[in-house]
Amino acid sequence: MEAEKQSGGEIVVPSERRQPAPAQVTPHMLIAKAIDRGMDPDTLAKLIELAQQQEREAARKAWVAAMSRFRAACPPVAKSRHVYYTTRSGDVVDYWHSPLSEVADTIGFCMGAEGLSFRWEQEQTEGKITVRCIVSHEDGHSEHSELHASPDQSGGKNAIQAVGSTVTYLQRYTLMGIAGVAASDQDDDGRQQGVEKAEPAAAQPKGGTVTPEQAQALQARCEAAGVPEGRFLLLVARTMKQGVPPESFAEIPASAFKACDHWLSEREGAADSEAS
Repeated sequence: MEAEKQSGGEIVVPSERRQPAPAQVTPHMLIAKAIDRGMDPDTLAKLIELAQQQEREAARKAWVAAMSRFRAACPPVAKSRHVYYTTRSGDVVDYWHSPLSEVADTIGFCMGAEGLSFRWEQEQTEGKITVRCIVSHEDGHSEHSELHASPDQSGGKNAIQAVGSTVTYLQRYTLMGIAGVAASDQDDDGRQQGVEKAEPAAAQPKGGTVTPEQAQALQARCEAAGVPEGRFLLLVARTMKQGVPPESFAEIPASAFKACDHWLSEREGAADSEAS
């Protein structure tokens, strides 16, 4: 580095000039150059395959990162349904479990905030029912969890009820399995069970609450979709890990709006599919 002398005789040492980092060469750039130069089809096909591999790997990494954020944010699924009955032999069946609606709502709400969604596929062959839960990311990558079981013949079910019971069971556990979400020991929400319990004060949400326009839009969409206000606000509280639900749509944290919007869009899409 050479010193420069100004007209006044003062010696000035110029600062070191940093060269800009060279632009990263992507497979798509190579493909464009190959087309311009009239490269042979075999080489061009290899470049296209390389670009596709790179896109698939980037999508896979995005899926993994989104699932990591989802699992860190998603609360345990509440065991909100109590089953109690006496069998013909006199044995008492008494347990709590998470209904499929509770599992799907809790997980779907949190997945939506990370650009994730899930769906099921099912088939029945040779007396066995197979249910596959597929979790997809908006960038295109998806992975699945699969379980098999026979129709549930317990409790005097007819053939259709036996299949429906097994499908519901497998849907619940394939979704919880691939999501990596556990069920809580028991529902802690006293109001949902009809029991008044002391609850901690709600944590103050970071970033404020939704705008009045957003609150009105969410309320209108819930009413149109037939989602009770109390259930929706309870879902928001569980997702945000707050002690108590927001008192109204206007009190929903701004950070929960994306998840709210995605969850309602999924409900609206399902309703449109059933209507058609």
